[in-house]
Amino acid sequence: MASFVAMDKAAENNWFGSQNMTLAGIVINILLGVGVVVTYMKFLEELDELQRKNQLNALALGMGVGLVGSVCYALLLASGQVSRPDIGVVIMLLSGGYMAGIIVGRARYS
Repeated sequence: MASFVAMDKAAENNWFGSQNMTLAGIVINILLGVGVVVTYMKFLEELDELQRKNQLNALALGMGVGLVGSVCYALLLASGQVSRPDIGVVIMLLSGGYMAGIIVGRARYS
């Protein structure tokens, strides 16, 4: 997440002198993201059945909240209620839904 924020600010403030540097930063972020996904998949394989179920339910909730929220956010943008698109809103929706799912799942099964 920190690399995404750093890359976003660097591109926004034109900290890189050339387009090639910007593209290199984007590629680095993609590779880091792929690494996170692979690591998380290995983590899921190592969990017991109940923990895996809790994680998958939380992922489903995060995805659902993120999808519905991003569609609503797009409608707000189209109607002019929100002046500037911000990907951070969608990321917060996904993260918040996932965290809520983890908390509810742990409370349910403990």
